[in-house]
Amino acid sequence: MISDYPQVTSLSEMVEGAKSNIDLDIGFSKSLKQAIETHPSIIAKAQRLEMRLNSISALETTKDLRVTGSFLGGLQDVSDRTAGMAVVLNANRLLFDGGLIDSKIAAQQYLYGSEKFALEAAINRQALELSSTWVNLERFETLERLLDRRLSVLEPLIVQLEKVAEAGIGDVTRVTAAQKIVSEIRETKVEVEESLEQQRVRFRNAFGDIPESASYDASFISTNVPNRVDEEMINNSPAIKSDYSAYLAAEAGLAAVKAEGDFEVAFEARATTPVGGGGYSSDESIGLVARKTLFNKKQLTSLIAEAEAGVNSAMANLQSTYRRGKQEIRIAEQNIASKEKVILIAKDTAKVTSDQILYLRKQLIIGGSTLDSVLSAEARLYDAEAKEVNFLAERRMSELLILATLGILGKSLDIAVESQMNSINSN
Repeated sequence: MISDYPQVTSLSEMVEGAKSNIDLDIGFSKSLKQAIETHPSIIAKAQRLEMRLNSISALETTKDLRVTGSFLGGLQDVSDRTAGMAVVLNANRLLFDGGLIDSKIAAQQYLYGSEKFALEAAINRQALELSSTWVNLERFETLERLLDRRLSVLEPLIVQLEKVAEAGIGDVTRVTAAQKIVSEIRETKVEVEESLEQQRVRFRNAFGDIPESASYDASFISTNVPNRVDEEMINNSPAIKSDYSAYLAAEAGLAAVKAEGDFEVAFEARATTPVGGGGYSSDESIGLVARKTLFNKKQLTSLIAEAEAGVNSAMANLQSTYRRGKQEIRIAEQNIASKEKVILIAKDTAKVTSDQILYLRKQLIIGGSTLDSVLSAEARLYDAEAKEVNFLAERRMSELLILATLGILGKSLDIAVESQMNSINSN
């Protein structure tokens, strides 16, 4: 019957629930934390971690005493047509298996640890992505404001330039050069507006809306960046720990496969009792049972080779993660140091150009400078200011990358794996 089918959530309801709706009035760090904790990818990983924990509990029960019962009814002897009924009880407890079950449990526990660190790494990656979205939004908002400011200053000069061009007076070469500068500035404005709109789309997708007052908290992030990242900090990063736990799980899996070749000893008891006056006779047995598979050497050899390959793969994966993470951190450290220098240079350039513009404007009134020289200086001023904005954004990106790779970003936002799992259990 259709009514017996499991109740499922419709596609439209699931898609509607995927939309983000973050409170942006509570500040940068709190809004960011809320966005991370409610992100579907983080919730999904926490759910899988909970499933892994339950699978470990289920596997541990295989070492306990198991009691099963069967009820038999039918013909005991077909030729004599003797009918009967009986209850059969079986009890079994594993005493020795060469470490097979213990190795399987250890492998699952290490996999749980690996996925737990992987969740922590995912939280930090999500924090990096969302924070970067915030940085880029403010980056292009600032660039748009700079352009609007320059264009508002240039507007009277542009009008004057258009009149000169229409009248056909003045040096044609200079007028053409000035028109080219104006065209480049307007093209830059279109590009910045397009990039800004793209960042707004990304931000709305991540947070649900655009912040009216909350801004990226640069000081909060910068204060958490370590002065120097040493080897111990890299080795304690969530991604490295996750891969190392995966390696330990592979080693435990190899031990489990090798234990398949050992014999096992179990305590077993069996009782068959007739009921209802049936023709079955009572039968009881109790004792130790030893088992060993004798003819699967080729299969066992293949399984061991497969498990050994898994161990080697896990080792290589850890080494790859270490190399990549260390390289990214060292490049980010170098980028921060270099950006601090070029930001100061860009500031000095903007100051010099701004002073030059004041001088050129005064000279333009008395005919000592030309319109194209003023426009060119204004364009250089925007270029210097834009470089400062872009360099600052890149510096912030490098800070976020270091914090996320080391697992510090999530902790600084007070997000823990345990809190994610507790949140799932409470729901």
